[in-house]
Amino acid sequence: SIYNKHTNIQSILNGKEIDITNFFVFAVYRDPVEICKSLYSKYITNAKGVFTDKKFLVSNGGHISDERIKKYNLIKTHKLDFNGFIKYMHKNGFKPYDSVFTLNEKYLDFKINFNSLNKDFKLALSKISIKPKRDLPIYNKTENKIEIDNDIDLGSFEPFYLRGDNL
Repeated sequence: SIYNKHTNIQSILNGKEIDITNFFVFAVYRDPVEICKSLYSKYITNAKGVFTDKKFLVSNGGHISDERIKKYNLIKTHKLDFNGFIKYMHKNGFKPYDSVFTLNEKYLDFKINFNSLNKDFKLALSKISIKPKRDLPIYNKTENKIEIDNDIDLGSFEPFYLRGDNL
């Protein structure tokens, strides 16, 4: 495979002799609030020790950047709650209401909702006359995931909700 699960369609189109109109193109959509909850949870729980074990640093061949370590330390030092985390991220240029999904959406024939992943994937398969052999397996589930209450300041997410992009 030359692409991965988070490859943008532009990566496929740029410099490639691929006509995506010959394919049924689908992608998984996830609510940006839920994406941010998951990201925050990973920082708070230090999932798999990635923020404290030096082997995970980019400089050592890992996938954790110095910027992510900085965010981890800031969250821990200042004991930021979820709303504080979002305000910090927003203030530093992060747009929690947007994702690469926005770039890919215009090319899609079908959207799978992350909240109904298995059901929607089966529906996507049925649209191209493929019968599923099994349910989707669950991979990479966040361990020790924390629950974030619903008392969330959605102000940073307003552009997303005002556009009506939420499924």
